[in-house]
Amino acid sequence: MWDKIVKQTKAWAIAAWTLPFVALAILINLEILGLDTLKEYATIAISITFFTVSVFWWWWVMAQIRYVFKCMEDTSQSFKEIKKDLAEIKKDVVNPNNR
Repeated sequence: MWDKIVKQTKAWAIAAWTLPFVALAILINLEILGLDTLKEYATIAISITFFTVSVFWWWWVMAQIRYVFKCMEDTSQSFKEIKKDLAEIKKDVVNPNNR
């Protein structure tokens, strides 16, 4: 699962670095070419895309945080069980006749 999270995080980072520049390049080129109607449509499409990506990103982050907290809780529970088992082993080693 961790490998999947690392891959997804890298994909989000690449998207965060490249997509705004791609959108800016499109709008600048449409402005330079004087294609105002196309620029208006592109602005709307880019705005909708940015909003949609932001919502998906937010829900992805919330799911990953929930997963990390579940892993931490599972690890804590495992440590509690190990601690209990070690205490029992210690008791058996100190007093082997009390089994």
